[in-house]
Amino acid sequence: MAGNTKIEWATDSDNFQAGCTKARNPDGTVAAECVHCYAESWSANLARMAATRGAPSRYQGVVTDGGRWTGVINAETDKLQRIFSGLRNARRTRSPLFLGSMTDNFHEDTPAEVLDVYAEELAHLDDRIAANKCPPHWIAQLTKRPGVLLEWQRKHFPLGTPRCFAPGVTCGHSSSVWRVRELAQVLALGPRMVSAEPLLGAIADDLQPYMHRIGWIVAGGESGPNARPMHPDWARGLRDQCEIASVPFFFKQWGEWSDVGDAHDLAERGYRRQGNERVVNLAGGHGFHGTDPRVMARVGKRRAGRLLDGRTHDEFPEVTS
Repeated sequence: MAGNTKIEWATDSDNFQAGCTKARNPDGTVAAECVHCYAESWSANLARMAATRGAPSRYQGVVTDGGRWTGVINAETDKLQRIFSGLRNARRTRSPLFLGSMTDNFHEDTPAEVLDVYAEELAHLDDRIAANKCPPHWIAQLTKRPGVLLEWQRKHFPLGTPRCFAPGVTCGHSSSVWRVRELAQVLALGPRMVSAEPLLGAIADDLQPYMHRIGWIVAGGESGPNARPMHPDWARGLRDQCEIASVPFFFKQWGEWSDVGDAHDLAERGYRRQGNERVVNLAGGHGFHGTDPRVMARVGKRRAGRLLDGRTHDEFPEVTS
């Protein structure tokens, strides 16, 4: 579906903010999904380019020379306003627009005045859409800090965030289900979204109590040089849970790893694992112990593809103006 972005589930992506820090769970541990942060390494590249090749200056100072987050958050109100001006004056829809693909717009250190402008611009866009004065855009907004999102919603949209806005959280591991629980408290007229990418464990049963409050689930394996393999049943569990609850399901990618087959069956047939292969079980452990160990081969994102049990899953929520 990607148009002006390589993100498979989005038509477009844009950013008015740069910088982040690795999100933490309530017990203080680093979120599993943040361990190999793609935005951190990409921001390092953009920071270098900002000085020589015209990349946005907001990326300067957000990463160290070693490519790690500094904790600096650079938010540009004028860029935010230009994004929304472009939406209001566009001739075609840019939906879904992933806003904040390189940061977390609801980071604890995002300036309050910037989030105030975000709310004003969003309300203005919603009014334009309702009056049929611009195409029916809708914005997908992901965060790993749902408490900030919930506070913002209660302050600016006490009756619910607009229909053109899909508030969402990242949850790819059981240790992150608390985010979905907090997302369920956000009043929203549009669909609530869960991004289970990178999917790092079996979370379908954990999400079951909240499925009636979720409007869309996107799932996918991890990509990048240090990508961890995704057990096939983790994705199947989410797909099946979505089918039961009539929630749209989008399978984005396998990531770097592809399923070779059942580890025990392959061993009985004399299969010898290759150097690019790893065994992962249903609990996420490695080796032949545990339930349903699978041999996974690192083949690269393109070759691994997007097919789950022989087909793509490209479902989207219905967003009405």
